[in-house]
Amino acid sequence: MRLAVPALVALAISGSQDVALRVLRVTPADEAGPTAIVTVTFDRPVAGALDRSVDPATILRIAPPVAGRLEWRDPITIRFRPDVLLESGATYTVTVANDFAAMDGSRLAAPYRFSFVVRGARVLTAAPTFRQRNPQYVVPRASFEL
Repeated sequence: MRLAVPALVALAISGSQDVALRVLRVTPADEAGPTAIVTVTFDRPVAGALDRSVDPATILRIAPPVAGRLEWRDPITIRFRPDVLLESGATYTVTVANDFAAMDGSRLAAPYRFSFVVRGARVLTAAPTFRQRNPQYVVPRASFEL
C-alpha cells in the first residue's frame, strides 16, 4: 500500500503534463458593439514571466484585419484593443494559433476560432415631443426625440 500512493502521485503528475492547453472563455461571444475589446482566456498561464513571455502578435489573428494593440492582460488572458471603431454589420473571425506553448509546455490541440458580428447603432428610447409628455396618440408631422 505504501508503494501504491507514490506511484499514483507520479502517474497523476505525469498525466497532467499531457493535457492540452484549452481556451476557457472569449469575448465578445456572438454580438458586439463597435468599441468591443477582444479577449481570450486560457486555462493556465501562458505569459507568466518576463523572460518567457510569448509575443501576443504570434497568438491572435483577426480577420478582416483591424488596427489595434495586442497585449497580455494577465498571465492567462490576451487582449486586443482596436484603434478604430469596428465596422457595423461586419463579421470578425478571431483565430488563436496553436504553435505556441504555455509556461508548462502544453499547447492547444488545434487552432481555436470564434466569430462575432458588430451590431449597428440602436435607438435606446424615443418619445414624441409634445407639451404633454405622454400623449395617447401621435399627430401628423410630430417630431421625436431619439
